[in-house]
Amino acid sequence: QTKWFSYISVAIYALTSALALVYSYAVQRDTFFVGYNKAKGHVVSAGSRTKSGEDTYRLTLTTRPIRGRQDPPVFNSKPVELKQSFASWFHEDGEFASAKFNADVESAIDALLAKKSE
Repeated sequence: QTKWFSYISVAIYALTSALALVYSYAVQRDTFFVGYNKAKGHVVSAGSRTKSGEDTYRLTLTTRPIRGRQDPPVFNSKPVELKQSFASWFHEDGEFASAKFNADVESAIDALLAKKSE
C-alpha cells in the first residue's frame, strides 16, 4: 500500500534536487553570501572562485540597492575583488592565518562600503 507513496516521494525528491542543482549553477554561481541591510537600502554579496592550475584565490564583494527602493545607493556599485595566493593566508605548517585573512577582507569591505566621492 505504501509503494505508490514511495514512488511519488522519490520522484518529488529527484525533481527538487534537479531544480536546486540548476539554481546553484544558473543563479548563484560563485556567490556564497548575500546580506540585506534594509535600514541603508542595500544588498551586499560575496563570491569566491579559483582557476584550475592557479594558486590564486579570488574573493569578490558587490553591493547594489534593494529592488524597489527609489533613493540612489550611497555606496559604490563597482565590485571589489581581493586576489591573494593561498600561501599568503596560510602558515608554512598549513595552518590558516586568520589574522591576515581578516585584515585583507576588512580592507576590501571598507573599500566596498566607502561612500561615493562627489
